[in-house]
Amino acid sequence: ESGILSRQLVSKSYYCTLSTIQTDAAGATNVANYPYGSVADTADEIPSSGKPLILLSELERNVMNIEENPKISLHYMSTPETIEEFNHPELYDIMTKPRTTLLGKLEIVPDDELDNAKDTYLKKHPKSK
Repeated sequence: ESGILSRQLVSKSYYCTLSTIQTDAAGATNVANYPYGSVADTADEIPSSGKPLILLSELERNVMNIEENPKISLHYMSTPETIEEFNHPELYDIMTKPRTTLLGKLEIVPDDELDNAKDTYLKKHPKSK
């Protein structure tokens, strides 16, 4: 059941936290080999393909980190579902909500899958066009 919930959360999410391993090449001093996390837009097919998509700029520190070490984590968590939870944060408890972390290696989408990946991503993030 937890695998099904994880796939549902990934396929419904609009963003996640992408974490990479900091490298010297990324321009920061004295932080090599530390985790580096940032928010990334994400998209996946419904039902989940098991291959979530993220769109990255070559200027991002994560891209520089991935060039040296492709190991990443993607952390997804649910957000408040109702206005009442937004207006009353004491009603929202993240510890009782679905969340999942995926571990793996980031790969460029193969050319033969690129059109489908673009369609999937742009359905969720049309301003990225």
